[in-house]
Amino acid sequence: MIVSLMIVLAFAFFFAGKIESIIIDKKKKELQHWKTTLICTKESLKFPLSEVIDVRPIKTGHSGVNVYTLHYKIMVEFRTLPPFKITETSKEEKCIK
Repeated sequence: MIVSLMIVLAFAFFFAGKIESIIIDKKKKELQHWKTTLICTKESLKFPLSEVIDVRPIKTGHSGVNVYTLHYKIMVEFRTLPPFKITETSKEEKCIK
């Protein structure tokens, strides 16, 4: 019983894990967002660079004595499309890079 539960849990983690890649292709003039799973299936989103208005970091959360939930996001804003989150991290240095 426990072994079968562990196998199901292992498959769940295996299929849930994703590697995200952000590619700015100047030749094709597009921003590409790829999600590759551990079994090499790819999901890709492509946005034209002419639609990009702003790329900026956003600081969210709370920095208090007992609660520290600060995290940083890099958001891309478009003319006609909704904003898109590129990455999210808890370290300010990584967001600046």
